[in-house]
Amino acid sequence: MLIGMGIGGIGIAASPGGARALFNPASVANMAFWLKSEVGVLDASGNPITVDNTSVYTWQDQSGNGKHFLQPEAFRRPEWRNAANGVNGRPAVQFAASMVSSSPISMSAISIFTVIKLSAGLILYEQGGGVFISPGFRLNVGSANTAMVSKGSPLVINAKNHPTTNWGINNVTKLASHIYNGTNATHILYVNGVNSNMVGQTPYVLDPGTAAVSSAIYLGGQEAAQNPVTGYICEVIGYNAALSDANRTGVESYLMSKWGL
Repeated sequence: MLIGMGIGGIGIAASPGGARALFNPASVANMAFWLKSEVGVLDASGNPITVDNTSVYTWQDQSGNGKHFLQPEAFRRPEWRNAANGVNGRPAVQFAASMVSSSPISMSAISIFTVIKLSAGLILYEQGGGVFISPGFRLNVGSANTAMVSKGSPLVINAKNHPTTNWGINNVTKLASHIYNGTNATHILYVNGVNSNMVGQTPYVLDPGTAAVSSAIYLGGQEAAQNPVTGYICEVIGYNAALSDANRTGVESYLMSKWGL
C-alpha cells in the first residue's frame, strides 16, 4: 500500500484503487462538536435541506455529542447553498447578519478548526456573552484582538492580533485553526496550516489557564448576532483540548484536502 505525505508529514494511506484515505478527525480524543455543510443541515420543520437558498434552523453536530447549533429566529437564520453555489464545488452555509448557537459546551483548552470564505464582518465565533465581560473565547476575522481567551473571576484575558489587517475577510477560502493550551505562548492561530505569528495585545498578554467554561458557542457573530460575518462557513470541528502537532496537522490535512485548499 502506497503512503502519501500530508501537511506536517502526516502519512495518508492510499487505498487499493489508488484513492487516498483521509485522516479521520473523529479518531482524535476530546472532540466536542463537528458541523458539516453536506449533512445534518435542517429546516424549521426538522427536514434535511436539499433546496438551494433554504433557511437553516438547525445545524446538527456530527460528533455524537448532540451539541447542535440552532437559530429559532427566522430573520437571523443563515442559508444553505448547494454545491453549485457553495464553495469549491461543495455545499456551504451562507451567513449575512445571521448566527447559530449551541447549548452550553464545556471547553478548557481548545482546538477549533473552521473552513471559511468571508467577505466582511468581525466575529467568526464566540463562547459566552463576551470575552471582556465573561469567561470564554472568540476569533475575530476583521480587526485587532484576533484571538481571545478569558478565564476566572476576576477575568484574566489573553488577546493576540494577526499581523495582517482583516486577515479573514478577503473572500478567499481558508482554514483557521485556533489552538489554546492555557498560556500566552500556547495561544496560536494557524491559517492553512501555517502559524500566523500573532502578536500579544498589551495589556492583555496574560496566562488565563485552562479552567473549564461551560457556555453556548455562537457561530457567525456574537450573541444576538452582534458583529456578524458575511460569507460562507463550510465546516467546523471543535475539541476540548489543545491537539498535538501530529493530530492538528492530521485534521488540517483532512479539511484542506476536502475543501481544495
